[in-house]
Amino acid sequence: MLAVAASASARWQAGDPADAPRITYEEFAALHGSEAVLVVDVREPQFYEMGHIPGAVSMPLATVRERAAGLAGDGRPIVTYCACVGDETSARAVLILRSEGIRDVSVLEGGLLAWVRFGNPLEGDAAQD
Repeated sequence: MLAVAASASARWQAGDPADAPRITYEEFAALHGSEAVLVVDVREPQFYEMGHIPGAVSMPLATVRERAAGLAGDGRPIVTYCACVGDETSARAVLILRSEGIRDVSVLEGGLLAWVRFGNPLEGDAAQD
């Protein structure tokens, strides 16, 4: 049983989140404004629905590996984000995507909090209030 748990853990981790490539808010804002990037929100669906970066697609971390092939053909760079300290969830998503052969993928430094901190709007239920 322990071997199965260790194997599942290794597949989930796919590397050290600190090693995931990152993009600054300023770099991201330039790409997002021209729609030259595919934005992926890796939070759980209920958080995505409450508010997300405009144009972002919802892809909870648990689904990233199984949905990776669908992202590969898009052709645009991919930027993942979350709302956790240290961007750990989005970094894990980047490592999973890279392990699936997608190379042009990075973490938005500061995630959703950086987006909001710079005064940008959100889409979703909370954005309607």
